[in-house]
Amino acid sequence: MPIDALAAFILAAVFVMSAVAKVRQPTAIAQAASEMLGRSLPSSLGAVVICIECIAALLLAVSSTRAAGAVLSLVVLATFSVTIFRSLRAGRTPRCACFGNIGAAAISSTDLVRNGALMMLATLVLVA
Repeated sequence: MPIDALAAFILAAVFVMSAVAKVRQPTAIAQAASEMLGRSLPSSLGAVVICIECIAALLLAVSSTRAAGAVLSLVVLATFSVTIFRSLRAGRTPRCACFGNIGAAAISSTDLVRNGALMMLATLVLVA
């Protein structure tokens, strides 16, 4: 399996796992994001995030749309990372709903490292 296809497969699997975990409590992501940003966000944000993660996974799964999936992955992961960074910088460490209730601990710099690794995979899909 070519390295770009493997990277795309791993990213797609992560997005599917994340979306499926969030389906059980779609409002948890909006609540977590509200706590991270220190302002209220619509509860529908969870459904939007789930849809975007599914779209990214589907795009990554098809070779002709893999690059678009990688770009969407970079945008999503960068958005998540900026949100986490701003929260940490402001001293807020709410529970992470990144993967629903799977390992739902307080956000930390570990989440930024994980997102950075996933962004490297997305970059690999684009350049390989």
